[in-house]
Amino acid sequence: MNMRQFTKIAVVAAAVFLLAAPPARAADAVTANDTALFLAGMMPSADSPLMPLTRDPLWQRHARFFDAAFAQLEERQLSKIRAWANANLAAPKPTMFRLRRVPAAFWNSQPTGVTPLPANVAL
Repeated sequence: MNMRQFTKIAVVAAAVFLLAAPPARAADAVTANDTALFLAGMMPSADSPLMPLTRDPLWQRHARFFDAAFAQLEERQLSKIRAWANANLAAPKPTMFRLRRVPAAFWNSQPTGVTPLPANVAL
């Protein structure tokens, strides 16, 4: 699916949402969370006034598009990032940040009277 088709689907989904939704009453108010879920192709809460719109074939196509896009993102990038993070970020390591403009020799030398900082101190 190219960007032009995606844009058409998004415009039609927005039009369906705006035209098909009955006027909101206080009891039928759509929450921001339900709106975000609906626009992202995810099911809103069960009692949401947007639930009838999820039966529309165009919205279902919209939801499948996002499911496929995120499946590809998971396969290409996110799974690799998670694997790297599990391997490299599992155990905390002592960390020390130093200012870039201060020469490394300053940090490596310990002049008389200066107590070295612990390795996990961030400056």
